[in-house]
Amino acid sequence: LDLLKFTNDEKDKLNNKTIYLGLDYIQENQIKIEDKLFKAYYGSNPPKRLFYDVTSSYVTGDYDDSELVAYGYNRDKKKGTQQIVIGLLTDENGHAISIHTYPGNTNDISTFTDQLDKLKNRFNLDSITIVGDGGMIKSEDIIKVKKLGYDYITSIGKPSIQKLIDNKDSQIQLSLFDEDLQEVIENDTRYIVRQNPIRRDEIRQTRESKIARLKEFIDMKVEYHNTHYRAKQETVEKHINKKISDLKLSKFISYKITHKDGEIVIKNKDGNEEFKTKALITIEIATNEKVKKEIEQLDGCYVVTTSLTDTTKHTKEDIHQAYKTLIKVENAFKMLKTEFLEIRPLYLKTDKRIKGHVALSMLAYNITLKLKSYIHPF
Repeated sequence: LDLLKFTNDEKDKLNNKTIYLGLDYIQENQIKIEDKLFKAYYGSNPPKRLFYDVTSSYVTGDYDDSELVAYGYNRDKKKGTQQIVIGLLTDENGHAISIHTYPGNTNDISTFTDQLDKLKNRFNLDSITIVGDGGMIKSEDIIKVKKLGYDYITSIGKPSIQKLIDNKDSQIQLSLFDEDLQEVIENDTRYIVRQNPIRRDEIRQTRESKIARLKEFIDMKVEYHNTHYRAKQETVEKHINKKISDLKLSKFISYKITHKDGEIVIKNKDGNEEFKTKALITIEIATNEKVKKEIEQLDGCYVVTTSLTDTTKHTKEDIHQAYKTLIKVENAFKMLKTEFLEIRPLYLKTDKRIKGHVALSMLAYNITLKLKSYIHPF
């Protein structure tokens, strides 16, 4: 076509139509494209481990007819915006294997079964270790993983760690948590335990910073109450209780209010100043040091769990490093969402094209990753 024959508006329409047709094609053939690329990339030597994580990407505009765009847990911290959910599967080098677009209200955990089905039925993998975040791989998923003959590497949260410590039959105790990696094998599960001293100090510093912010907030509320005649104590308490809850300090922080009559200056109806008596308040913070120290015991502590119990084939350092490699999936999301590939913002109004746009972004990410390896080979 000789584009010189078209006006600028006609060129834009033609370009948009070409883009839309391309996105439609990619969406319709995404599975074939991914399968073909997987075979071309790995051939008869499939990866031993794959890494999976989920993110969300917010959208703006009118998507009333969309089954994908919905309100859900927003990782972008964009309150009041709808979103889509994206699941990404990569290898240990960060190379993207497959991407899937889910409705914005999809729970992360519910996407994991799809990945298992994909590994078994599409990529025909008989043996694989899948690595996922602790919020992703739950006990019921572990059962599915084992039934397929696969292995897993994940982590557990602080409540589960505390439960293990409290269990008298478990070998996992607080004394095991050290800067050096330690391991315990119980009930066909291998636990790699560690306390990160840098992270421990960061958490404690953040906690002390929150307490300082709470004190400043209380001082501000007390000053306002004591200088405004109509200000009510119950309003002050309501605000302080919410602040303590928001800062997650309620387990070990409380406060006490005392009263003392005093005079404050107000303006009467004539605009003149006069003195009035009011019950002035003083608020003191109380810290339950015993509870606080109990909480601090697990600062910086984490536990990586795996079904790879053969210590001769897989060292604890290897498993620990594999879990840390999940950061490459997070880096992939960063490149897709906030760097120059920019999945968002979305201007596409059909679910088919949204899926095509996300799939195309994954292909562009792999090209970018390869180009970066040439620029920064080491």
